[in-house]
Amino acid sequence: MLELTIRREPGVIHFKLIGELDADTVGYLREKAIPSPGTKLFLDLRELRFVDSSGLRGLLDIYRVWEGRVTLGHVRPEVQEILEVVGLAELFQQGEEGENSG
Repeated sequence: MLELTIRREPGVIHFKLIGELDADTVGYLREKAIPSPGTKLFLDLRELRFVDSSGLRGLLDIYRVWEGRVTLGHVRPEVQEILEVVGLAELFQQGEEGENSG
């Protein structure tokens, strides 16, 4: 199960991902993460407990659709390790809310 909390501010949309990002939930994230011109996307991952290969592919798809205007924040160590192993950690900007997100 994946729950999203969405907050919009001028120039940035904040998504807080709560739960699991996997084959069953990644479609929901893709559906909600529609880019807006001149806007960045901040993904708060502090409550993301699990991500599988489908979830990683979804993050990569979102990165491409948003043309790289995506920042990952509050990444849990176990999720960070997965991002590093598959080479996505160096692709995404990472930072705290407000730091690289706006």
